[in-house]
Formats: sequence, structure tokens, C-alpha cells
Amino acid sequence: VDDEVITTLASPAGQEGIVGLGVDPDDPDHVRIGDTHGRLWDSLDAGVKWQQSGVAAVGEQFAYRAAFDPQDLDHVVLGVVSQGAFVTTDAAAKWTAATGLSANNKANGFHVVVSPVSGDIVWLEGYDLANNDDAKARHVYRSEDGGHTFSPVVDPDRKSVV
Repeated sequence: VDDEVITTLASPAGQEGIVGLGVDPDDPDHVRIGDTHGRLWDSLDAGVKWQQSGVAAVGEQFAYRAAFDPQDLDHVVLGVVSQGAFVTTDAAAKWTAATGLSANNKANGFHVVVSPVSGDIVWLEGYDLANNDDAKARHVYRSEDGGHTFSPVVDPDRKSVV
């Protein structure tokens, strides 16, 4: 919406879903999205034209969520199926696998949020696939290094597990 004119924009991800949106804090026309294949797409004209940024984080794995650092559009944490999470700090030129979500790095990273106050603080809701006990596999994790390493900080209350 610009001056009360609504323009429908095409998704650069095609049939893939958009799993995250970030806006450059210094330029509102510079937006970036993440898609379900772990690719980032960049637009410098508020979404009229798009170009892929960097490389995909994961081959054919499904990405649940792309969380953009509100202070740094190049810092993205991607939650994925069975491989936990990946982090980039250079607009997807390189991705690094996060650690701490599971003993064997097999986890689902469902929801991810980068703190608006500090990009070092990242929260992730996930499921540890290495744990066969459903009541002990779900966690809320916290990272203090921008999403590179996580530790579980909230576990389900066993009394409330059905």
C-alpha cells in the first residue's frame, strides 16, 4: 500500500511458501523474504522486483520459519525439518548449522524469533527428534550468540502433557 493505492505483488518463491519477512531498518524499500526451501530473496524496490540472495541453507529440506534480525537484515535464523536451525550473518552467502537443539543435531525448528533489542538473543520452539519421549522432546530454546548455539530453557509441564 502506497498513498492508499494497493498493488498486488508476485512472490519470487513461486509455489514455495514464504516463511519470513524482514525489512532493512535503514531503507524501508529494501525487503527480504525466506521461502520453504531455505532461500532468501531480496528486493530494493519494496517488492516489485526480486533477486535471490546467496545460496539456499538446506537442499530439499523444508524450512518452517525464517527469522530476520530487526537491526541487521543480513542476520537470519532459519528453522527447518529434522536439521534444527541454520544461521547466516552475510545475507545467505554462507549458512552455519546451529547446535544444542539435540544430541545428534536431529530436531525440528518450528518457530524462531530474533530479539528486537539484541540480535544475539534468539528464541526457538523445537522438537528434539533424538528423544523418544514426546513429553521430554519439546522445548523452547534460547541462544545468546545469534542462533549459533541453543540451550533448552522451557520444558513442557509433565502434568499438562496429554
